Amino acid sequence: MTSNISESKVLELASYTGRMILQNGGEVYRAEDVIERVGRHFGYTIDTFVTLTCIVVSLKGSDEKYYSQVTRIKSRDLNLNKIHEI
Repeated sequence: MTSNISESKVLELASYTGRMILQNGGEVYRAEDVIERVGRHFGYTIDTFVTLTCIVVSLKGSDEKYYSQVTRIKSRDLNLNKIHEI
């Protein structure tokens, strides 16, 4: 099952969500979990690798092609309220 939203938009949203978690003090495992949940919500299986400075996200589209995005994390802070809202 896939959604009407393009693979690139799902990658953008998943990466953005993971970036917000990491930049605001969240753990790596939590960022990975949320990224995967975003993908499942839209009907995609997402593979992700997260470190404190980088997020790599990939998914297999409905056209059987693989799509990926790399996001660099340049700064970190501690804002647990933002993590809670995400």
